[in-house]
Amino acid sequence: MAKTRRDWRSYTDPATLREDLGKAARNVWLAGLGVMATADEEARRVFADLVEEGKGLDARRRNAVGRLRDEIGHRVETVRTRVAEGAQELSSAALHRLGVPTHADIQALLERVERLSKRVHGMGAAA
Repeated sequence: MAKTRRDWRSYTDPATLREDLGKAARNVWLAGLGVMATADEEARRVFADLVEEGKGLDARRRNAVGRLRDEIGHRVETVRTRVAEGAQELSSAALHRLGVPTHADIQALLERVERLSKRVHGMGAAA
């Protein structure tokens, strides 16, 4: 069942907001662990496959196996990087769905408060 997106400003009970943020953070953490476990498992499988391939090769092919291992290692690292980026996107999307403001949102709000404070102080000085 799909949950509706709830804006963080609509929370009236801090405990509910804290609970929802805790659940979201826990889910992001678990997703990240799952991503890393999957990447590790894939890397181990690729390594095991390379070992089996290498057993059947003779001395002339050892250089080729080394190059293949380097290429697979590069590919595994690329997959790990993509998985990590995917985990980051997943966590950002989860926080966005909860309506948690971004750093940029908070900065914009702080700038607005600063401008309003200056206006209020200016009104007090003019009176």
